[in-house]
Amino acid sequence: MCVLTKVEDDKLRVLVSHLLDHPLLAELDLSYNVIGDRGARALGKLVNGRSQLTRLSLPNNNVQTAGALALAHALTRNTTLLCLDLRLNHLGDDGAKVADLTKLSPRNSRPISLFLSLSHSLVIFVSTTYHMHVALMLRA
Repeated sequence: MCVLTKVEDDKLRVLVSHLLDHPLLAELDLSYNVIGDRGARALGKLVNGRSQLTRLSLPNNNVQTAGALALAHALTRNTTLLCLDLRLNHLGDDGAKVADLTKLSPRNSRPISLFLSLSHSLVIFVSTTYHMHVALMLRA
């Protein structure tokens, strides 16, 4: 597992360019950084490539709908990712489109967990069968 902090889009793009040549990384945790849509698009290239990632964690970054959709498009071609965590980003009401897009590919018949938060209090977990589970999180 690799955990990185203080990562922004430009640093992440450099990292991804190197990871494309070394596809054996299984888990990447980029929680609590400042990754935006450009960084998410770079990660989409990683997920869409020869990557062996099984878990990608991006909670509490600056990813918005465009970046999340780029990751979702990559998921439609990926055969290894089992968990994508996008909680506490800036997906807004369009975040549900990400869940819809991940259902489109017939190659995605493997178990996958997708975590999204559409607001600070609403979390959506989409399971392997793509039934939506909604949970309210109370903020202290």
